[in-house]
Amino acid sequence: ANGHGIDFSATSNSSGTMQNELLEDYEEGTFTPAYSGGLVGSSYSAQKGVYTKIGRFVFGTIRIDLATASTQNNNVIDIQGLPFQAGAYSTIGGIAGCAHYGYQDGFYNARQFSGLVIDNGTSIRLYKRDDGSYLTGTDVNGGREIRIDFHYHAA
Repeated sequence: ANGHGIDFSATSNSSGTMQNELLEDYEEGTFTPAYSGGLVGSSYSAQKGVYTKIGRFVFGTIRIDLATASTQNNNVIDIQGLPFQAGAYSTIGGIAGCAHYGYQDGFYNARQFSGLVIDNGTSIRLYKRDDGSYLTGTDVNGGREIRIDFHYHAA
């Protein structure tokens, strides 16, 4: 029924502690991601995010291709502009979400990096997979295009 969601209680088969069998939200859309913190763009060649939200989970992809950087310093790099605020670690019992790159154009010397969705925020913070430290603007080379997949638990 309109405004109530789809009820799946007739097919209950959870072996865990079930709290809800209503699908109350489904949405698809686009958003505009941007670098922030240690790497800030003054112009982009590509800047697109696509997402699907099912219940409280958000799944999506991001493509950012920075044409010109206005800031590149020792601060950590975030990708801002996620379509929904992430949940908090204290209420969901784990990280809000994560991101993994599928392509980089010499962004970080072809080394491995990932991202963590910031609790209670709308950003992904990038970190180095080889030592766990955060990726900063001075770590980035001439190539500034990345394509990443992400998922997170919305607030």
